[in-house]
Amino acid sequence: MTNASPVRRPSVKDTTQSTVTPTIPNRTSTPGPAAPTGNAVLKAALAYAREHKDVLAHALQSGVLLSRESRPRPIAIIKLKPLLDSMDRAELLTVRTLMQRNGGLEFYAALAKHYGGNYALAIQKKIGTSTDLNKEQLSLHAFIEQLTIRAVYMNDSDLNTLKEDLDLQDADRDKNAIEKESNLQPQRLLAFFGYHAGPLVTGLWGFQMRAFLPIPLNEIKDPAVRARRTVFNDPILVFRGTDGVQVTNREGGVDSIFANFAKDSVGVNQVNANWELITVTLSQVKQAIFAGHSLGGGLAQVVAARRPEKVTQVVTFQAPGVTDEMAARFTEKTDARSTHYRMAGDIVPLSGDTHLPGQIEYLTRFTRARGNPNFRPAVDMTNSHKAFPLTTALQGMNPAELTPEQKAILQYGAHDIQEAGGTQVRVTPSGGVSTTQDPRLKAESGRESILPSLMRGMNYADEMVEANIGYNALLEATQQKLKKVETYAAFKAVWKWVEEVKTVPLSEGQRAVIKSLGIGPTKNLTVPIPIPGRGTGVLDTFNLPIPQLMTPSTLPSVLTKIAARGNQVTIRDPDRSAVLQQFVSHWMSWHPGRDDANGWIARLQKEGVQ
Repeated sequence: MTNASPVRRPSVKDTTQSTVTPTIPNRTSTPGPAAPTGNAVLKAALAYAREHKDVLAHALQSGVLLSRESRPRPIAIIKLKPLLDSMDRAELLTVRTLMQRNGGLEFYAALAKHYGGNYALAIQKKIGTSTDLNKEQLSLHAFIEQLTIRAVYMNDSDLNTLKEDLDLQDADRDKNAIEKESNLQPQRLLAFFGYHAGPLVTGLWGFQMRAFLPIPLNEIKDPAVRARRTVFNDPILVFRGTDGVQVTNREGGVDSIFANFAKDSVGVNQVNANWELITVTLSQVKQAIFAGHSLGGGLAQVVAARRPEKVTQVVTFQAPGVTDEMAARFTEKTDARSTHYRMAGDIVPLSGDTHLPGQIEYLTRFTRARGNPNFRPAVDMTNSHKAFPLTTALQGMNPAELTPEQKAILQYGAHDIQEAGGTQVRVTPSGGVSTTQDPRLKAESGRESILPSLMRGMNYADEMVEANIGYNALLEATQQKLKKVETYAAFKAVWKWVEEVKTVPLSEGQRAVIKSLGIGPTKNLTVPIPIPGRGTGVLDTFNLPIPQLMTPSTLPSVLTKIAARGNQVTIRDPDRSAVLQQFVSHWMSWHPGRDDANGWIARLQKEGVQ
């Protein structure tokens, strides 16, 4: 492309060639008015961009600003920096909002891409975190974040007496049992806010939740906690998310295949399979905050849509959406609003038709390695999905401006996993939009059709069910017995039954679960190809379908195998041990507010039954 301005077309006899100069756009040798200089072109373009913020927003997202000439030329994006430096807070907010609505690159991520992470953080400081989140909202939701992203994932029976997180996950799959990937101190955090954690509610096919209930004021001796409890006074029902997105037979595989890839909406299968248990848990509260992270946020929305009269607000983190019909039903029955926190680069919130009505708050994550002075945008779908956005945002604020509640969250709460290795992490609120203006729901068709089809065609769904049907069939049968147990003798009888039972009938509920995954009487013939090392974290093997040649290309499915055994599901010792391990929690889930089972289990031990 030439940098010369348009000149008068030469006559046929004119053999003079125009001279191209790379930096000077005007030609003085031709008649007519002089073309603007390069400096004038830049000034005109910047002035226009300042007046038309949509042009500036597009330039930051695309990396290109065009001059205002009749033949526009690209202007280096670095030359926009003085314009951004000179803009006041209101102007910057306008640009940020426009970029948010465009659905492209996030505002701070774009600044970091073009001018560096430190510059992006400096602009965020100029705008201020309080622009997006007031102190009360930030404190409450950061507390809820600790419950949704860490506490509900813990399998400890009593979080109220647990001084530190002992249920550590090997999140980076390095098999390092010593490395602490969470430093949550549940006892201190809950006591500071005046809350009591209910028992772990464990249901079928990976479902888990906990109720966090405010301690009655007359039971609180500390006047500061009592005063705090008058502000933080809603029960909080937290639904557990995916235990690692996987296509395996482990717990993460159950969540992914059964819940995340449910045809109707993320989480619907788990809610349907556990609705009676969920209803019992809901009976503990008149109204509550429904909250969750990832799949847990989807579950919170599905349950809220079914019981809107129970909802004061919905708070989700990196969560998928729900169907339009669910959102409409929720809106029709309640005025409760939702807040959905979403990290830049996370793909999970792209699924669903919409989110329950309210506000979507975007955040961008930055990291810098130990010894490196420069932050860089960390826009990825792994660490961003597992991040603690609000807690990390608090870390970047002026300590003198933090409330006592916010300081307690930083002191007693869990932090970004990468910080354990010395990486410094910062998170910036990037602005919010109404759920009706959400520009990013683009992946639902793939989630509800393409992925489930692949799970069936490559036998991952069948393998997951075959590996887990014994545990879930036994748990379902045990639940049906435990919910009727009122005495020690009955408790002991169910325990001994679990120890001795060899098979249980396949219930209609379990049959419906299998069919909801599209599993029919046969499955494709596949050859599992092991993935070297520890696998990808998502896949352990690649199941290669074998085309039909000289041999049949199908095999009996798990459903057909069970039918051949007279519709009886075989119970293995690992299934039995898993149910007995959480026997007390299972009983308490069906009898909320009672702790008889703790005394009964001690009595079993004394009698030598356990």
